[in-house]
Amino acid sequence: MKKFMLLFPLLVFSCSEDSSVDSSSTLLEEVWLKYKQTISIGAEPIYLTFNEVLSESRCPSNVVCVWQGEANLEFKLFTPSMYERKFNLKIEGFVGRADTVAHKYIDTLGYRITLMQLDPYPHTDSTRQIADYSALMKIKKLE
Repeated sequence: MKKFMLLFPLLVFSCSEDSSVDSSSTLLEEVWLKYKQTISIGAEPIYLTFNEVLSESRCPSNVVCVWQGEANLEFKLFTPSMYERKFNLKIEGFVGRADTVAHKYIDTLGYRITLMQLDPYPHTDSTRQIADYSALMKIKKLE
């Protein structure tokens, strides 16, 4: 029950319709970040924004490709004291939450930011708008 009480606020905030609304997360938690959404993390706090989808070439799930492709995303990490860092993270095609060795990360401003998954996954039978993208992120404070 305690776990539910801790996760409930995260669920409420992550379902917000307005992508500019800040939501909170605890460190070491996985959190979905919508395109152009900013979240606050931890007690310090730090803020993470999903800025851009720079490229999307992942092989559609219903196609056989020679190369799995990749998506390249831009994020921004910043603090109230105005330290700011923009960075890119790539994710290869067919990489999901369970593929821990394939996850790309960056260490910056004292945190490890890991891109775990990017949705929606391409499919030739559907169209997606850039606003439909969500990235599953894991944030860890470096010791």
